[in-house]
Amino acid sequence: MKRFLLIILAMGLILFACEGSVTGPMGEGSVFLFLTDSPLNGVTSVKVNISTIELHRSAKTGAEAGTVILPPPEGPIDLLSLSGREVLLSSGEVPAGHYTHIKLEISSGTVVDGGESYPLEVPSDKVMIPTPFEVKEGGTISILLDFDAEKSVKITKTGGDNLRYLLRPVIKLVSIENNPQ
Repeated sequence: MKRFLLIILAMGLILFACEGSVTGPMGEGSVFLFLTDSPLNGVTSVKVNISTIELHRSAKTGAEAGTVILPPPEGPIDLLSLSGREVLLSSGEVPAGHYTHIKLEISSGTVVDGGESYPLEVPSDKVMIPTPFEVKEGGTISILLDFDAEKSVKITKTGGDNLRYLLRPVIKLVSIENNPQ
């Protein structure tokens, strides 16, 4: 029920749909991408800036293969604030068809540890999440991803008491709910 209400509220975001959509012989459906996380011991905040969200469509169903870009969230997302809840990351109208994966580009981040804020180094800024799903014409699909901050943030000492915070994103698919209309 909670996810259904979020879908209703997010329908307004569809007006800001895909910037670079793929065209094909089929109609469109709606995609709602949600994010959640588990807590990270010792750190009070892990904020990431997601600059690009791409859905990759295959030619499996006879449609044209290509990339659909969803609008990124405005400003940073505090992963630790997502513990135990689901937050809408993005949504939009996309061409119907078979999709193989989601790609996120993480441009930067910060960590708050012991009351101090530190830059989060992001050596590999692109994360591919294998997520096979089908968008039906006129249908709605909700995808929940878990951005695991505990497995993603690596804290290492660089000499003395200096710490280095690295982000190696671990994001996994939690669920897909397909609601054809």
